[in-house]
Amino acid sequence: MGIEKVLVDQITSRINVAEGLLVGLDESAAVELLVEMFARGHWINSETMFSEAIKYEWARKHARQLADLTQKVVLGQSPHITHKNCWRRHFFDIVEAQV
Repeated sequence: MGIEKVLVDQITSRINVAEGLLVGLDESAAVELLVEMFARGHWINSETMFSEAIKYEWARKHARQLADLTQKVVLGQSPHITHKNCWRRHFFDIVEAQV
C-alpha cells in the first residue's frame, strides 16, 4: 500500500471530513503525521494525497488543502504545529509498517 493511501486513511479516521483541516487540532494532527513520515524518508506526493482524499470522499477544497499542506511539508515549509503530540510515538511505527 502506498504511503499516501495510508496517510489519508489515518488522517480521515481522525478528523471530521466534512470540515477538512479547518479545526486547528485536525490540521496539527495532519502536519505532525506528514512531517514524521517525511522525516523517516518517505517521499509523499501531494497530488497523490489529493487523489486519495477524493477517493475517501473529501470535498475537493479540503482535499486541495491537504495536498497543499503536504507540498509545504515536502518543501520544508511546514506550518507551525499548534497542538503537539496528536499521535502516540509508537503510532508512527504502526503507520510505517502498513506501507
